[in-house]
Amino acid sequence: MPHRQFKDYGDILWEVWDVHPLEIAGRLIGNGEIDDSLRRRSRSGVSRELAAGWLCFESAQGGKRRLHPIPVDWDRLSDEQLQELWTQAKHAPTRRTAP
Repeated sequence: MPHRQFKDYGDILWEVWDVHPLEIAGRLIGNGEIDDSLRRRSRSGVSRELAAGWLCFESAQGGKRRLHPIPVDWDRLSDEQLQELWTQAKHAPTRRTAP
């Protein structure tokens, strides 16, 4: 999974990576095969538009954003091009941690 960092217009550092729900589910079961029931459960955990994956932007100061579909060769873009994608990404809820 490619991973990048860049700073936005406000000099905030952002982490960027691509998320593929079905690949994650395959790693969870450990054998690389995804049966139909697992595929259905993986898709039901995210909206239909995100089922094929998304680009995740996350920052301690700026929260989290998602962009879909994942742009081709996004990991080879310049920081300025990544920043443009970041402006197009939608705000996403941050994961809550257990108390």
